[in-house]
Amino acid sequence: MMGKIHTEKNDKRVELYYIRAILCMLIVFVHSNLYSVHVDSNLFKNIIVPTQGLFFFATPCFIILSEVVLAYAYRDKPLNISKFILNRVKYILLPYIFVGTFVAYSHSLVENKDFISTWIEHILKGAWDGWFVVTIIQFYILHLLLHKVLPKINPFLIILPTVILTIYHTYNMQVNNDYIKFWIETYPLFPKTNILNWIGYFFVGFYIGQYYEHIIKFIKNYYYIVIIGWLFSLGFVLYTIFIVDRSPTYSTRYDLVPYTIMSFLLLLLMTYLLKNKKIILLLIISQFSYFIYLTHYIFLI
Repeated sequence: MMGKIHTEKNDKRVELYYIRAILCMLIVFVHSNLYSVHVDSNLFKNIIVPTQGLFFFATPCFIILSEVVLAYAYRDKPLNISKFILNRVKYILLPYIFVGTFVAYSHSLVENKDFISTWIEHILKGAWDGWFVVTIIQFYILHLLLHKVLPKINPFLIILPTVILTIYHTYNMQVNNDYIKFWIETYPLFPKTNILNWIGYFFVGFYIGQYYEHIIKFIKNYYYIVIIGWLFSLGFVLYTIFIVDRSPTYSTRYDLVPYTIMSFLLLLLMTYLLKNKKIILLLIISQFSYFIYLTHYIFLI
């Protein structure tokens, strides 16, 4: 999903490759469990589903990572817009269309539906397991529009309100029927692709990439803040799953927003400490992560 990750001196940011591989494995693990146990079993309801809820940060973290890489790669050099768009079309959009077309065709046969209407639902509206690509494309557009402006603005003035907006939107999409009805009636694409689900993550990712060395220095020096923050956010997720009894089986949940951000920082800290160790398996998985992410559902069903 993200091209090569380099520093100014052309040294690879190995920790970002490791994060990408770890998130890819977590996503496959979570989705594979959905198909491994019968949905009516007590094991599924009482153990598998709540446990999955703790790992649903993987998809939003993957989305954060895509913007971290973009912001980092282009912070000190001009962005060639035509080359940028061409590369995203070749390496992101075309595989999305190819795999999505195969899935749409399969679904049209199984469900005895018209292929064209199924293709439109899948590819144009994002109503299949590759929906995250539609979100990533929106991030690309935002990056093109804002990459020159955002470095001039205090990060906290952008991050705080947009993270609150993401929490507000995802919360209301769970509990507010009028709000849900409004978006169902007005938003033409698959609901998960609504940028309001992800806007806070975009700006968090941008500023991590923009101030990468400062972020690394902070989480190394104040690692205990990251760990404590992660534990508190984990506690909030557990509270919403077991006490509030919110369904944990999707990634656009309000309780996941702080948990996702803290999980990303914790992963960044852990993988940075491992960056001098060459873990071949993680590097291989990282290179094929986009293909795995797009196609793993095909092999699970």
